[in-house]
Amino acid sequence: MKCNYCGKDAQFRLKNGKWCCKENFQSCPAVREKNSKGQKVNYKFTTQNPSTIKVECSYCGKSSNVSNIGRHERGCFNNPKNKKYCVVCGKQLTQKQFWYKNTTCSCACSNKHFAYLRNKPEKYKNYRTIGFYHNGNKCENCGYNEHDILQIHHIDKNRKNNKKENLIVLCPNCHAGITFGKAILENRKVIWK
Repeated sequence: MKCNYCGKDAQFRLKNGKWCCKENFQSCPAVREKNSKGQKVNYKFTTQNPSTIKVECSYCGKSSNVSNIGRHERGCFNNPKNKKYCVVCGKQLTQKQFWYKNTTCSCACSNKHFAYLRNKPEKYKNYRTIGFYHNGNKCENCGYNEHDILQIHHIDKNRKNNKKENLIVLCPNCHAGITFGKAILENRKVIWK
């Protein structure tokens, strides 16, 4: 009989019914050669530590470790996905401005941009700012006009409702009268009881 693996004279019959030249089929020279070839193809052994292998960034050419190159390329300033431009003049931001997450390229552009935002009353969030902007700087009942002392009253008594229709400017006396029930508010006028 011939060995089913290498073709030499077989001396042993295996449990699967095949004949082999060795008692254990894995000891057969043909099987050992086949397995060793498979190992060389499947596994690439290297003696070099992966953290010491350097690879260049495809955008800027800076060298980095194999393990860090993906992170570097995602955040690289020269990556087209990371290009940012000034919202005022349209110039490309520098690398420092990019990392600090600036939206403008210079102080002049910043002043133009934020002045534009500051002068939008619909963007106001503070109820005092909204109230004084829309209702003026004097008590709507008695005409008292010292700005530092004036107060803002919520007509529906809901402090979260900061719409201009819900706010009224009052002096401390008128505001206290409404708050403690000594006066009532009708058509934005204080009526004392």
